[in-house]
Amino acid sequence: AVESGEVLLEGGDGSIPTVKEKFGTERRNAKSLNFGLMYGLGPQGLSKQLDIDVHEAEETIERWYRSRPEVRQWQQRIVKEAVRQNVPKVKTLRGRSRRLDCLRSKNKALQ
Repeated sequence: AVESGEVLLEGGDGSIPTVKEKFGTERRNAKSLNFGLMYGLGPQGLSKQLDIDVHEAEETIERWYRSRPEVRQWQQRIVKEAVRQNVPKVKTLRGRSRRLDCLRSKNKALQ
């Protein structure tokens, strides 16, 4: 839509809508999915955020990961590395350390 001139990425004089204006709902849903999965959002949480049933949320998450297998592999590798530590933690891209005490539980789905 941007390449065809149908919408602008931002700004403009009001005669052509921005992506945010034209695709607001889709944009919000995509942000919920993308950020949510990076912070551990599961099907239950996604179904509430997007107001869809849990089965549809499960399918949406699975499709997202299928199209980005490297993300799932990275997440699994990071979790394995964190679990091996006495105090499970990861480093952010900016070098900050973040404790993941939830990984100590044997009942967590991430393990």
